[in-house]
Amino acid sequence: MRRLSWFLASAASIACIRMLGACYPGTDCDFGLCPGLPALDYVPEGGADGQIIAPADCDLAKSPKDSPACIDESVGIFVSPEGDDGATGTKEAPVRNIAKAVELGAARGRPRIYVCEGTYDSNVHLEASVAIFGGLTCAWAPSDEARPKLAPAKGIALQVTKVEGPVQVEGIDIVGSADAAVPGDSAIAAFVSESSNVSFRDV
Repeated sequence: MRRLSWFLASAASIACIRMLGACYPGTDCDFGLCPGLPALDYVPEGGADGQIIAPADCDLAKSPKDSPACIDESVGIFVSPEGDDGATGTKEAPVRNIAKAVELGAARGRPRIYVCEGTYDSNVHLEASVAIFGGLTCAWAPSDEARPKLAPAKGIALQVTKVEGPVQVEGIDIVGSADAAVPGDSAIAAFVSESSNVSFRDV
C-alpha cells in the first residue's frame, strides 16, 4: 500500500529534529534538547569579515514575514515557477528550481532561499546549511496565502543528508509521490539523515 510519509532518520544519531510552530535556531523553544544553536547569520563569504552584509532593518533570527527587510538579494536567492535556471537568482531574475537556488546560495554565501507561490517539480537534496522560506507572493511580499508546493513526479521531495549546521524550511507544502512503476512504493515527502539541527515550520 502506498503511503505519504515523513522520514527522519540517522545512521548515527539525530540530536534535535524540530517541527514546532515557532522555533528557530538559537532559541530555547526546543525544550533544552539543543541549547545554544547558532542563528543562520554566520555563513561565510558575505562580507570582508565573513559575515552577511544584510540591510539595516533585517533580523536574520526572524522569519521573513516578521522581518521583511531581509527579503533582499544581499541575503538570499530568489525562486519563481516562472524563473530560469540560467538567471542570476535576484528578485528581477529568479531561478526556476529550488535546487539551483541552493547551489547559487552556497557559491555566493547567501544563507537564505526565497520561494514564491507556485508548484515546483524537481527533487531537492540539501547537503549544507541553508534556510528555505515560502509564504511569499511572486512580487516578493510576505503572505499567509502564498504557499509554494514542492511536488516532484516521483522520489523523495526533500532530502537533508549529513548537514552539520542548521537547516530551516518554512511555509512550503512538501508532497512526496510514489513511483507508479514500483509496486508498494511509498510517497516520501522529506527524509532527514545524519543531520542534527533541522527545523520545519508551517509545512
